[in-house]
Amino acid sequence: MDTAAGAAGGGSHSALIGPNTTAGIYMEQGGGYWFDCDVVGGLKPIWLNPGNGQSINFLFMTQMSGDSANGDGTLAITPTGTGVVSALKASNCWFASANASGIGASGAQVAAYVNSPGATSVRQLSFVGCLFGNSNKGGMYVNGATGVDLVGCTFDGNGVTSNTYPAAQFATVNGVKVDGCTFRHLVMTPGTTDKYSVQVDASVTGSLTLTDNVFKDWGTAAVLNSTTLAEPNLVIKGNAGLGTMGSSAYNSAAQSINNAAATALTFNTNLFDNSGVHSTSTNPTRFTVPTGMGGFYSFVGCVSFNTLAGGNNRQLQLWKNGATQVGQTTFPFANNAAPLTLELAWQGQLASGDYLELYAYQDSGAAANTVGGEPSTRGSLIRLS
Repeated sequence: MDTAAGAAGGGSHSALIGPNTTAGIYMEQGGGYWFDCDVVGGLKPIWLNPGNGQSINFLFMTQMSGDSANGDGTLAITPTGTGVVSALKASNCWFASANASGIGASGAQVAAYVNSPGATSVRQLSFVGCLFGNSNKGGMYVNGATGVDLVGCTFDGNGVTSNTYPAAQFATVNGVKVDGCTFRHLVMTPGTTDKYSVQVDASVTGSLTLTDNVFKDWGTAAVLNSTTLAEPNLVIKGNAGLGTMGSSAYNSAAQSINNAAATALTFNTNLFDNSGVHSTSTNPTRFTVPTGMGGFYSFVGCVSFNTLAGGNNRQLQLWKNGATQVGQTTFPFANNAAPLTLELAWQGQLASGDYLELYAYQDSGAAANTVGGEPSTRGSLIRLS
């Protein structure tokens, strides 16, 4: 089926096998309503490819399915030059590929993709109740679009071995809304290069909303890559399966604590850090809430002193943003005849960019060392909701 001439394309078919080795349905200009159609064959079973001066507007697809055993995905939206695709809506469609090849970021292989010269070349895309699946690589890739709504969709990114392709990836997109979707990044043999259920690149602008979705990642704990978006334009709430967002770190060495002056504790070893909460090299005293990840947090920490005589107090303090003390544990005795460990726990609301630090205090009359090691001096910040 070739609608390149510009007339509205439409039809109802039980099966459509594209005679063209490139595409089953190929469109450069027009619009229309496609329904109840199975598209099999071609490198791109459904290919929307307007060029200079051409546009595809108000194209609606429902109960469509596309399948390609070894091609460039089953749904390809690739305007070139001044070509435009706008107001496309697909509902209850199935886009799947056994081994899509050579598309997406860095040659990523996905079942459906948008790849355009810029964010204004593809506008107002809506997918409702659709499935994007690839039995070997990624599910969906969007690069260059404005206004992408995904509601109640399922995205599968599979890999027989270590998989570098997420179930869905967004790059150079102005405004993404994802609601009630399921993202599954499945890896039979997890490895160090495993990617995410959803990858949001720093080039995404405008706004990003992820609400009431389910993330299932069998290869790695992280599901969201970094983004430069900030609240209130970044909304992440009501999702399930995001995994543990936070960090736990300790100091493997002893640290000198000044006499009668609180000293910020440093942590030189991360037990885990899946969201950039703690760095062992830059501000190693801080546990920082990542951009867009404000919420309700839990912090626990401890410090151990060696045997120490003199003075009146040994303290562990928790400070927010270097200005507000939000927690404290005190040992009010002049001597500790054995190594002493102080513990502290805190829960509360933190906004993007807020950071917490642990401070140790002692007034023995001289500087004193902490005890190094994971059980002795450590801190953990975990997002609860």
